[in-house]
Amino acid sequence: MPRALTVEGEGGARLWGRWSVSRFSQGTIRGVMCAYETEGVAWPCVLVRGDPWLFDECQIRSAGAYAVMCAKQASVTVRRCGVGGMGSGSRRAINAVIIMDSSWCLLQVSVRVRELISPLTRSPVTRATTHRWRVCKQRLWPP
Repeated sequence: MPRALTVEGEGGARLWGRWSVSRFSQGTIRGVMCAYETEGVAWPCVLVRGDPWLFDECQIRSAGAYAVMCAKQASVTVRRCGVGGMGSGSRRAINAVIIMDSSWCLLQVSVRVRELISPLTRSPVTRATTHRWRVCKQRLWPP
C-alpha cells in the first residue's frame, strides 16, 4: 500500500514547473498555486496517473498547454480551485482539464473551468458545477 503525499502551502505558496504524479501514487495538494509556461511541447502543468489525488484550494494554471491532465486509471478530485490559463493570447491554456484512458475527475465547489474538452471527439462541454467526467466510447459523459 503506497503512502500518501501531502503538500500544503502557506501565504501564497507557488510551485513553478510541471508536476507529474505516478500511477501508484496518492495524496493531497492544498493551498498552493501550480503554474507552468510551456516552451514548444504542450506538456500539462499537472499530469496525474495515480489514484486517488485531491487538489484543494489551489490555482492550477498553464500558459500554452493543459492545466490538468488525467491519464491511465487516475482518480482526481479538484475542490475549490481555479483551473485554466494565465491570461489571454499565448498565456491561455489549450484546455483546462483533459481526461484520458479510464481516468476520472471530480470538480467540486466553485471550480472555474471555462471548457472541458473530450480528447476523442473534441466536442466542448461547458459546465462549472460538480460532476465526474469519463471518456467512454468516444464520448464525454457524467455517470
